[in-house]
Amino acid sequence: CCTLLAAKPHKTRFSFLNCWITCKNYHDIVKDAWQEKPKGSHIFILFAKLKTLSKRLMEMHKKHYSNIYGRMQSAWIELESCQKDLEQHLFDLYLIDKEANLLRFYLAVKKQEMEIVQRKAKQEGVKHNDSNSKKKIARIRKR
Repeated sequence: CCTLLAAKPHKTRFSFLNCWITCKNYHDIVKDAWQEKPKGSHIFILFAKLKTLSKRLMEMHKKHYSNIYGRMQSAWIELESCQKDLEQHLFDLYLIDKEANLLRFYLAVKKQEMEIVQRKAKQEGVKHNDSNSKKKIARIRKR
């Protein structure tokens, strides 16, 4: 009666995000992926290592950078709450330190969010081949 259509896996280009470098286990992931010893020609070995590295970085991205909007919103709410407490207790050193740490965390998450949004916008612009991209490419070619 009903047929289920299997969805094709969505393939996207690999895009490196600078915010990944700040992740605690970034260097370990790169080191482990690069130390693998696939067999084959030199170009095949390079391709296999890059493919392994991209998979592991995407797993790291899903683990540490998923739901970036929710993380940013909860960081903002926590920061606001701390600031309200600080208004009541102006000279509480614990609250002053807590606010500084929460502000640092919020700004770091905001920076990550901005980088992800910019990357998505760039990918969408290229995907849709919008007129602004065509104009930029034409200007670059003239140089």
